[in-house]
Amino acid sequence: MSRSGRRIALAGAATVAVAMGASDALLISGHAAQDDTQAANYSLFNGQVAAAADREQVFTSTNPGFDQGAVDNFYPLARVGVTTAGTSADASPADTGPFAQAVYAGLPAYPGYNGQQPQYVHAQDPGLHNPPSFSAGTATASASVTDASGTAAATYGAVGNTTTAPIGSPADGSDGGSARTTSYFDSALGFVTVGDSRVHHASFGGGMLVLDDVHVLVQVSTDGLGHFTKSVSVTVGDAYVNAGGTQVPVVIDQNGVTVAQQNAPFDQVQGVSDQLNAKLNQAGISVHTVAPALAQEGDNLHVDAEGVVVEVRQLDVGNVPVVGGVPQQWVRHTLGVVTMDNEAVNSPLQADLGTGTSTDLGSTESTIPSTTTTTSPILPVAPLAGAPAAAPSAPAATPAPRAATVPLTAVLTSQPLSTRWLLLLYLAWQALMIALAGALYLHRAALRSPR
Repeated sequence: MSRSGRRIALAGAATVAVAMGASDALLISGHAAQDDTQAANYSLFNGQVAAAADREQVFTSTNPGFDQGAVDNFYPLARVGVTTAGTSADASPADTGPFAQAVYAGLPAYPGYNGQQPQYVHAQDPGLHNPPSFSAGTATASASVTDASGTAAATYGAVGNTTTAPIGSPADGSDGGSARTTSYFDSALGFVTVGDSRVHHASFGGGMLVLDDVHVLVQVSTDGLGHFTKSVSVTVGDAYVNAGGTQVPVVIDQNGVTVAQQNAPFDQVQGVSDQLNAKLNQAGISVHTVAPALAQEGDNLHVDAEGVVVEVRQLDVGNVPVVGGVPQQWVRHTLGVVTMDNEAVNSPLQADLGTGTSTDLGSTESTIPSTTTTTSPILPVAPLAGAPAAAPSAPAATPAPRAATVPLTAVLTSQPLSTRWLLLLYLAWQALMIALAGALYLHRAALRSPR
């Protein structure tokens, strides 16, 4: 091959390689941009996501009727709801639970106070899409929505409970927590819901039990045809127990703590682990993990994911009275919480272009089973503001035939061409054009050069 021919071949190969590398990067990413217009392809969608870094519940033995605790707060709280009826997003660095909210709502209004706690940010559609965010030092909250998506995020500095910590010791609790939730439509993934919660550091029993970098991440997407792609990740960076002034690295599971094998001979791991759990129990501390729970009913997938659950009992300390005269109380910290419902039905409706009479295109009638979920959510889910109240149930009636619309699924018999392949074809065509231009330039340059 001549020198000019080799130049032409090299230029063409290099150009094609660059173009194909770019297309491979797009394929590896596998995530197209958010696309609210995809909502038109779904006759029903309901994405509810709530996340918190530290859920703090306080229980008392005097009133066991509080099955969720006399105090049930979330630090911080990020929650979104994206539905066919509208969208909403709420965020707060300190969700004070229903009791405190009722107290605040009962206070008389005065200039600058409207009955709402200032640390809450609420966005909704129809309504205010991008409300002002909240910020007070390390405590932040923000929320925004469109007509088919919602995002909420919040952070806090530290939260603690002094009634369960030993006298003279730092409060039990956590710091550096964050929560983020979002629900949206993606041209490649379908209807997507994501919940992310993180705790930077947590300490209990005056530093007897220490955990770092607890992270819970849940992502679910659906094509609206009953198929779900889901990812649930629960990780703990470091955990250790202070025993006799020595920090012992441990692994936490559903049964408590287990000493890391590199810190004890293999045949002594169980014995050392039992000793550590006994020391924690003497200090009124129990710790365990909870396996994620996933339940699908029809077109709905419900997910409950928790990181690490720590319960601290208030011990009898001589003649020191318990706070408030409560005979016994204990606090439960759930580090890393995400609860989610993802439901979508991909069956758009198309207007009948005929005379108003329903046209039979040969499709068969099918009954869509009920997708009502009976699982109770871990985190509070606020009702959509402005939504009409449900009407009383009435006897079932024979539905009248729908004259104005016909199912679009009776018209479409194949999936449309993916935009990803159109993009790849366009990049390949551009690569060939660039290669041709480069080859012509090198060829003309070779003709001009003296032989």
